[in-house]
Amino acid sequence: MSFAPMGSSVKIYKNKEVITDVELLLEEDLVLNLSSTFAPLVSGEANKNFTAMSGFAQSKGFNVNFTGQFKQFGFQQWTSTAPLGFSFTIGLYMRTNAATDVMIPAYELMKLPLPTDLGNSNIKKGKIGLKAPGPSIGGALIDSDNMFISVGPILINPIIVKKVEPTFGLYTDEMGNYTSCVLRIDVESVFTATTNMIDDFQISGMDIDQYKASIAQG
Repeated sequence: MSFAPMGSSVKIYKNKEVITDVELLLEEDLVLNLSSTFAPLVSGEANKNFTAMSGFAQSKGFNVNFTGQFKQFGFQQWTSTAPLGFSFTIGLYMRTNAATDVMIPAYELMKLPLPTDLGNSNIKKGKIGLKAPGPSIGGALIDSDNMFISVGPILINPIIVKKVEPTFGLYTDEMGNYTSCVLRIDVESVFTATTNMIDDFQISGMDIDQYKASIAQG
């Protein structure tokens, strides 16, 4: 039985199946990255042209008493929003067997950001080339062959795993298997982050809309 905080539990799914039966737990606080990019309504080059025109008019004796600059030109308009991204660290430690507790789940996690060489795969006989990690465009749209992740009450679907950095400890068991491994994992949502994505996070086992409705009902 685990006595770890519920918010530290991590589960990664592929094809709706959890990738490892070994319990994955956060080793540090979770920080989400949510960001959008904004740009001024009028570009800097356009601002320079307005100023130059105003200066030229004044040099010709016209009674022009403005610089060609207006505060409205600096209005920040939305241009794009990044996918929801975060990095987290999990630890694998031998409890009874280093192979099943550490090595096998570590190897499964290490595969997540990597392509599969179809020429050496037992699954795709006669195929050549690399199968890309993550879902295809069509697969992502129809929720097929997707990966998703739950961290405590937070659910993100679908995701891509961009980076895995395993650090194996110095100690091994009698068979030569490492007895510990700490993995740093970088994850992003496949799609642009939206408010709807946040609404899908859970509160007390319910999504946000359900939770608000339960409060309203008393």
